[in-house]
Amino acid sequence: MELFIRVKKESVLDICAFFEYFEGLTAIRTPNPETGDLTTLHILAADDFKKEFDILLERMQKRIPWTLTN
Repeated sequence: MELFIRVKKESVLDICAFFEYFEGLTAIRTPNPETGDLTTLHILAADDFKKEFDILLERMQKRIPWTLTN
């Protein structure tokens, strides 16, 4: 399972720390580092953890605003 989200650059470390707590659940990449205040993150999660991943995304969005992108 993969997801591309747009976030403020200042939130990237918080997002990485958030998912790092759940070791082995996700991998996070920045496919095309960008100028400006926003960046795109490519988040990969094992299909076996889809339910847990969806719950975590919902919880994370309550703390850190993000939007889906292609």
